[in-house]
Amino acid sequence: MGVSTQVGAPSVSFVPPLLPPDALSRPGLQDRIGPAAEARLSLVTGPAGAGKTTLTRLWVAQLGQRWAWLSIDESLARRERFWPAFVRAVQLALPDRILDAADLIGADTVDGGLVARAVVNDLLGMNDEDGPAVIVVDDAHLIETDAWRDLEWVVNHQPPALHLVLVSRSDPPFPVARLRALGRVSEARQGDLAFTREETHELVARRAGSATPAELADLLHERTEGWAAGVSLGLMTLGRAGASDGVLTRGGEAHEFVSELLIAEALDRLPDDLRDFLVRASVATVLEPRLCQVLTGRNDSREVLRRLAHDHVFITALQDRADAYRFHPLFAEVLRAQLALDGPDVEAAQHLVAFRWYESEGRYPEAIEQAVAGGDHEATFQLIIAHRRELYIAGQRQAVTRWLLSFSDSFIAGDPARAVDHCEALLFVRHPDWRRWLRRARAVVGEDRPDLRYRLALYEAYVWAAGRGYLDRFEQHIAKARALRPAEVMDPWEELVDALLARLLVLHGDPGRALAVARDLRWRPRQLFTDLGARSLVAAVSFAAAEPGAKEMVSDVVAEWRSLGEPEIFGMVDALCAGSEVALSVGDVDEAENLAAVAADLMAGEPTLLHRVRAEIALANAEVAAGRPGDARRRMADLRRAGDDRFGVDPAISALLDAAAPRDDMVEPSRSNQSPVVELRHRMQPPLVEPLTRQEQAILRQLASHRSYPEIGRELFISRHTVKTHVTRIYRKLGVDGRSAAIEAATEKGLFAV
Repeated sequence: MGVSTQVGAPSVSFVPPLLPPDALSRPGLQDRIGPAAEARLSLVTGPAGAGKTTLTRLWVAQLGQRWAWLSIDESLARRERFWPAFVRAVQLALPDRILDAADLIGADTVDGGLVARAVVNDLLGMNDEDGPAVIVVDDAHLIETDAWRDLEWVVNHQPPALHLVLVSRSDPPFPVARLRALGRVSEARQGDLAFTREETHELVARRAGSATPAELADLLHERTEGWAAGVSLGLMTLGRAGASDGVLTRGGEAHEFVSELLIAEALDRLPDDLRDFLVRASVATVLEPRLCQVLTGRNDSREVLRRLAHDHVFITALQDRADAYRFHPLFAEVLRAQLALDGPDVEAAQHLVAFRWYESEGRYPEAIEQAVAGGDHEATFQLIIAHRRELYIAGQRQAVTRWLLSFSDSFIAGDPARAVDHCEALLFVRHPDWRRWLRRARAVVGEDRPDLRYRLALYEAYVWAAGRGYLDRFEQHIAKARALRPAEVMDPWEELVDALLARLLVLHGDPGRALAVARDLRWRPRQLFTDLGARSLVAAVSFAAAEPGAKEMVSDVVAEWRSLGEPEIFGMVDALCAGSEVALSVGDVDEAENLAAVAADLMAGEPTLLHRVRAEIALANAEVAAGRPGDARRRMADLRRAGDDRFGVDPAISALLDAAAPRDDMVEPSRSNQSPVVELRHRMQPPLVEPLTRQEQAILRQLASHRSYPEIGRELFISRHTVKTHVTRIYRKLGVDGRSAAIEAATEKGLFAV
């Protein structure tokens, strides 16, 4: 099938490329190429190294005869040379067919348009019982405009005896949407061509050996996003150097290979203005027209981005955002490396341009990331401090923590106010390093700054309450702080201190005074506490104080938290713990355990003891009511070990932990407080090691619907951790070790009929 022939001069090769010896067969994807229903045209499009040619070569290899391969280069891109070569390709695919179009290609001057029409006429009357002749045009993106116009005419008048396969880095410059609507085109695009994780694992096993760690294959897949050339170059490094976690990382051998490929095949082929556009925009994680306009100075950024994405220049449109794109991560690294060649000041300046744009848009997480990358520590710090609460509420706690820990000690300690702000911010995100910065801040704040000493005294009060539960020392430090407070100034942290005081008073058995503190917080102006958080605290304390209407208040705030999610973690825990206590008071053990379990999950990562005490005790009480005193004892033992070993825990808190850790001889409580309907259900169930609770029955039905733990949690308004805990108990009660066995056992016992 492969020959070289003369079409004027120079020579043209119709030899198809050789397949790699370990080319991965992809039958599902290969089937997308070629005739399907009414399809007359196949498009295989993607960036350089995407595996377009290999995939197409795998497909034509299974055709046998009646196909030809035409590789385009600069000499064949012109109209007068492309069409004679195309005629020769058709002759190779149909050696027994005499083509009148051949008479038009021997002259000194060739009219490409006439040749194109002659080929169509030659094939119109052809019997295609053996299937159409397949002509693969590789590197079709090199074809010049005039030849594309002729090719568009051929596609629109294409006879059934001809099937075109265009392998290209970009879509044809003629409307493809109409062909799609008519079912005339089959496609394999950039997203289709990327290797799946399983395919990457298979290639790694083939080339690097089956003993290669799976983690390395995962890393290779994540870094390349399945880009075929990137995977291949990563495997080349494995073959030379053996398994290494440095595959395709900055500075590694494979990264150098990738850089060379991307520069040669992507950047160097672009006009200087587009290359400059990409390099200057490379500091952006998401490419947006208005941001790119600021970064590059181009008013046509929207059109440029669309064009680059259309041409598969390693830019992909985001599915969930209009006019938004992203770079392939490896391409972004290469572009940023090119930007760095202009000097560190140029790169930093671009980051700071992006920072100012994001800040003006009120998009603070992106602004902070750009300020960090640009090296503007002061701007980064001030932005974090100014917006710490809204960032926290928006679910950016981990990001805020990472940003705070990125500052050097010398930068933070270099200014007393900054040291105090840093200590407060670490407290706000509840990172244990706040203890160290409390000491450092005390050391750098002088007597001439009573405003800063006031704030530090508030934080020190917080230490005694949150870390150890000492009420008397907590109140002493509050009094000390307020004595230092400048006139007409109240730091927002006093809101958190007062909320903590109300919770601590409840634990110490003084709910009446706690209610006064909570109500004062509820009705005064606040900066940190949301209205729902303040109402939740009042409702929880009101229930502890046995106030009339408290149960209804608790039910209302619990319902609001369930509808809103988690905008303020401590207020939510106040509501959930109180809701658990209300549920226990009316005998609803399942609801009590569900609410307390969610609260305990939220508090599980807390570095300070008191934040966890109430949630863990509420859950322990629910576990005792559910007949599992052993679980409650273990929970209290773990909580006690989390206390501060140097200073111990306030005796009143220790007594609460002891009360929640029941005796070893406790047995499961009677279910007589449950409704007659529930008792009837338990009597109707076949014998089990232990009956399923109502919540466990509900989760069992969800398991039968194939839902995941998070999906079950969303359906039942409980956390995935709570779901997992219930599933473990279900399996234990049914005597099984997996979902399918549980469904089978439950069916046999008639539990789904209950």
